[in-house]
Amino acid sequence: MLTAEESRTNFAVRVANAYTGLPASVVIAAIPQLNSGAELNAQQQLIKEVLDFMDQMLFTYEISDLDGIERYVRRHRTQFGNDIPILVMIDHIGATDSGEGNWSRDLEQSAKRLKQIALRYNITMLVFGQASGTMEDEFKEKNYTTNKDMRGTRGVRQWSDYVIGGCRHNGVPVPGYNVNRFRTATVVQSIKNRFRDDARGVINWGVFDFDTVRGIISDTLITDDWQQQALITND
Repeated sequence: MLTAEESRTNFAVRVANAYTGLPASVVIAAIPQLNSGAELNAQQQLIKEVLDFMDQMLFTYEISDLDGIERYVRRHRTQFGNDIPILVMIDHIGATDSGEGNWSRDLEQSAKRLKQIALRYNITMLVFGQASGTMEDEFKEKNYTTNKDMRGTRGVRQWSDYVIGGCRHNGVPVPGYNVNRFRTATVVQSIKNRFRDDARGVINWGVFDFDTVRGIISDTLITDDWQQQALITND
């Protein structure tokens, strides 16, 4: 995980919260006790197990330059060998901008370089980015978007094999009905799939429960009937 927005410590606490369901304050309070030699209670033991797992399998860096990203990817590929799946997450692509010249052009070049790194070292790369203003407005109004390009450049989409968009549901599944379950739900939409030729106009879309305790999208699908959503705006 390469993070340009959160510290490594904050990220570790959030992962521990997601795995255990314990509030961040409980995780933070427990950490000094883990190596004190005292007997651990059930919560502390659970936190310790998660942190031990993270030490073995999850590496977090505060880094944004592309050369540095490639060095770490190469090092871990050498460390684990060629047969171990590696997922590299980058939050977010905007942080790889050099700050010089044309921002859109820089982001396109970043996307191209990241794709090259993924192919060179046989890894899966998950890169986060911001929705464009048009995307964001559509998501807020309709809970889906017809826009294909993220903020900055269409080059990011062009170099990606998959593009997935998401937002918080606006809470209105059908006109006139506010539903509590939808108010915290998360919309996930497939915007691009290089390996599937979808029919024109098809939207691959779903609304998922959101676990507010763990702060994660659950695997419970509420609905995938996007046409019902379209009725809201007569689109």
